[in-house]
Amino acid sequence: MKNLWTTYWKDTIPAYFPLAGFYLDLIIFTCLFFFYKHVNRFFLYLGLLVFLGCISLIILLYQALTIHDYYSTNSLIFIPLPLLAGLDILRQKYPELLKNLFLKIFAAAGLILLLYTGAVTNHMKYNTRDRLVKTNFIVNKNEIVEMEKFNDWFDSRFFALHSITPYLRQLRIQRTDRVFSIPDNSINITLYMMDQKGLDDFFCPDISYGQKMHLVKELGCKYTIINNTYICNDPGLAPYLTNQIGTYQNVNIYKLDSITKPTL
Repeated sequence: MKNLWTTYWKDTIPAYFPLAGFYLDLIIFTCLFFFYKHVNRFFLYLGLLVFLGCISLIILLYQALTIHDYYSTNSLIFIPLPLLAGLDILRQKYPELLKNLFLKIFAAAGLILLLYTGAVTNHMKYNTRDRLVKTNFIVNKNEIVEMEKFNDWFDSRFFALHSITPYLRQLRIQRTDRVFSIPDNSINITLYMMDQKGLDDFFCPDISYGQKMHLVKELGCKYTIINNTYICNDPGLAPYLTNQIGTYQNVNIYKLDSITKPTL
């Protein structure tokens, strides 16, 4: 649980909105209740209702928040509400502040900084060697190094799958032919990349390859696609890898028609 919340706070939220801005938003939201007599009731009640809705959403989906960050998209509606309520108070009680040139410059600089931070954070996820990332003065260099290691590992395993589809069709593997794509313990990322029907390691993750291969064969899988040949030495998997029909960069492709008796 602790690791999940740490990851959500450190990685997921900054992908949508810089933490500094998020903290400021929460502070403004909290302050609204101390000055509730001056707050527009519509903004106050709407902000409270949306805030409770966001909390409910987090509680319901907390196990998937660090895997499927798009679950948090609906919560973004909360971000502008405290700001609008705060600006409405200034408009009613302190209109001269809104005309202050220094305040306008400060707010504009803050907005630009938030946009810059968000841009760097998201660019880093896709390409740590991007010029914007390399020259940034916001994100910690250690975070960039760690993300670069992850991206390099991901590319070494999965990059070829982005362009493998035409090759699969050359091998007469149709889009509707079921394949078993391994290793991949996600919910079908590799299948999505290949535009291919089938199963992956997320299917029965706690059983051996010997048992798993027997099951995927029964479920209609005709091919096994392996993006990490290290696992080819698995004793439960090896009997099913006797008919290799293709290789694409780091990916091996096997036909499951001719197999020996499964090892259980």
